[in-house]
Amino acid sequence: MRMQKNKKTVILTILFMFAAVMLLSGCTKTATPVEVSKTETLEINVTTSTSAVTEEITETTPETTTETTAASTTELIFSSLSGNQGIIYICNPDGSNLQKLIEDGINTSPSWDSQHSKIVFISIDPASGISGLYVFDMKSKSKSPLLKRFSPRDPSFSPDGKTIVFADFTEEGSENAEIYTMNLDGTNLTKLTDNPSRDYFPKYSPDGKTIVFSSERDGNIALYTMNSDGKNIKRLMENGFTDNIGNFSPDGLNIIFNSDRGGNSDIYTISSDGSGEAKNITNNSAGNYEACYSPDGRMIAYRSNKGQADNMSYDIFVMSADGGSQINITNNLNNTNEFNPSW
Repeated sequence: MRMQKNKKTVILTILFMFAAVMLLSGCTKTATPVEVSKTETLEINVTTSTSAVTEEITETTPETTTETTAASTTELIFSSLSGNQGIIYICNPDGSNLQKLIEDGINTSPSWDSQHSKIVFISIDPASGISGLYVFDMKSKSKSPLLKRFSPRDPSFSPDGKTIVFADFTEEGSENAEIYTMNLDGTNLTKLTDNPSRDYFPKYSPDGKTIVFSSERDGNIALYTMNSDGKNIKRLMENGFTDNIGNFSPDGLNIIFNSDRGGNSDIYTISSDGSGEAKNITNNSAGNYEACYSPDGRMIAYRSNKGQADNMSYDIFVMSADGGSQINITNNLNNTNEFNPSW
């Protein structure tokens, strides 16, 4: 009975994690089964897949596309889900040199550190139902557990790489997520938020002094900021729209997010203090989510179902910071759903 409960918990956890990400959208978009290692720290072989073929979505000149691609050569990582398997991939900004990076278990929510030497991510063992917060070392190609509990989610590094911020459902069956921080060595677990509503998707500002996060504390899903110690919580924008999944620009002046204010979920930017009008970056009938800037601020990666016959299927797209030169960089990954791009 306990094993059945654990497996059911895994399924419910995964469904809720991605239901919160996609709000009113759905998710479903096969991979070779992998053997789940039972060691705490294990070696992961990097296997090369076929290079992705990019798909032009908007009409741009070759010069524009070349310029934006060359501007940001830092590799992208993202998660790809199919059934009971979640693989973390790495590729160039144009989708070339696509490789499987972490493929044991159900792996989601990868996020780079600022030096691109480590990745923090969530991994769920489908056999035991144990969910954990892990760090993957790019040099040794090994992963190490930081925290195992019911359902950690949405982890990311502080700019100095010493701290990880994440959301967590502290008790099995709980619908209330709070935001925590902990040191990279697993010490000093600190709870930053404490209220009856869900708080999630925390991200540091480039100077490490501020965290932007999503919350339902005022009824609708909205963006908030707080000091890195959890003090001085402020709502970023006052409206009745769904504003979700915020990320700071590299210079810290703006926050990029997705919102339904135009009727569907599009990508917008707003000044980091919430002043002024939000600027629409994508403008289409698709669902567009999880936008993040390249380290130089000239490109944006995001998740979208644009061009899909099935609205429940998602790919990773890359575009210039003004919304031009949109390309689908994962259109050769079939029967999978792509999420969580990180630059």
